[in-house]
Formats: sequence, C-alpha cells, structure tokens
Amino acid sequence: RTFAIAAASVTAASAVGFRRHAECSLDSKQYNDVHDCIGFIWGNGKGIEPIRSSQFAGRKLKCLAFGPTFSAALCEKGNIWVWPSKDFKPLPVKSNFSFSNVAVGQSKSYALSKDGRIFAWSNNDSNSIEEIKCIKNGWFGTEKAVHISAFEDNFAFVTNHGKVYSSGRGDCGQLGNGQMVAHSKGFELMQLPRDDKACMVAVGESHTAVLTRAGRVLVCGSDASLQLGRKESVAVWLRGDERAEARCSA
Repeated sequence: RTFAIAAASVTAASAVGFRRHAECSLDSKQYNDVHDCIGFIWGNGKGIEPIRSSQFAGRKLKCLAFGPTFSAALCEKGNIWVWPSKDFKPLPVKSNFSFSNVAVGQSKSYALSKDGRIFAWSNNDSNSIEEIKCIKNGWFGTEKAVHISAFEDNFAFVTNHGKVYSSGRGDCGQLGNGQMVAHSKGFELMQLPRDDKACMVAVGESHTAVLTRAGRVLVCGSDASLQLGRKESVAVWLRGDERAEARCSA
C-alpha cells in the first residue's frame, strides 16, 4: 500500500515524515518561493511537494483526507477540493452546500454538511455528488450526522444523539452490530454499551474505533495486528453491554 501524509507548516523551514523505518526530509532551500506555501504532501514515491494556497484559489485549508487512489481537502469556508493520489492537481467539488467534514474511500468519497446531512460522490466523477438518504422519512427522526469516517469500502457516521451507523464489510465484526457478515445491505446500528454515547468514529481496514463523550474508546473488528490495543489477535464485535470474541486471521 502507498500512504500520503500532509505536514502543516506555514514557515516551511523543514518537514520530516516517517513511514515504518523510512525517513524523508525537506530543506527549505529547495523552494525559494514559499510565500503561499501552507504545507507539504508526499507519497507514491514522487518525493515531497509543497501545498500552496493558490492551488485552492487562495482558500485556507481546514483538514485533509487521504484514500488509496484519491485525496481531498476541506477549506475553512466549507468548500471541498479533490485530486487523484498520483497527480496533485486539486479540483473543486461543485456544490451549493457548506461542509464541515470529508472522508475518502476506495471508490467513493463522503462529505458532511454543516446542517448534518451526508453527501457522496464517485471518486472518478466529483460532479456526481448527491445526498445519502438512509431513511425515507428523514434522518432518523430528529437525528442528524455530526461526524463521518471512511476507509476503502466501509463508511460510518455519528449522530447528535450519540449513535453510530456503519456500512460496508463486516467479516471481522467491524460494523459493530453484533454479527460477522461479508457485507452489509445498508446502514447498521452499532450496538454500543447502554450508557455510552459516541462523539467520533474512525474506520480502519478491518476494524472500527469509537470515541465516546465520556472519553472512552470502544473498538471492534480484527485484532490480527494488535490494532485494538489487546494482547492477543482476536476479532471483537460489540453486542450491547457484552463483548463477543472469535479468532480472526484477516
């Protein structure tokens, strides 16, 4: 796999990044004109490239999101820019909405509007953006989304009521719905412990982590690489106040 990392830096004196045991560094002497440099990006063996505000029409960036083949940037004013990972030439996503969060998956990317609605588009066509309608009668009654996360084919979001909904692969229990399934048919409600309410969610390759309002971290899915912070490799999936476990080689 290839990974892209952004290091925010205004003065750009130096930036150092680590991937496993490899080190890459940047000397500001490589770039004589850094007046509009707002950071650096590297990955895919192309070396370090400066991120310039002029590439985003002078807008200030709020956050960056990276996927296997595409990446995205969210500007402070709520605009989203996208680009293929192999070619750093950002293009704006055409929308009349203002966004507060962005997440990039394998074939789709997602955006959370400031009024709690979720939009998605094909990574090959950002003009295909459309709202995701999970339930015909609206967003789970009075609920609205407050945070989103994506990784490859999986996607999850948190509502203002502290609930978490997930979709995608569930073969290692990473959907958190108490089951191990090849792929969900729609959005699944994560079965969090009774007194826990979520505020953020992070989707991984075969596991999911949830941050609660009380500061607890709940995890589910494969632990083959000890990514769940446990001492042995097992699959864990949430089931209300109970936690089920099974061996998993994924």
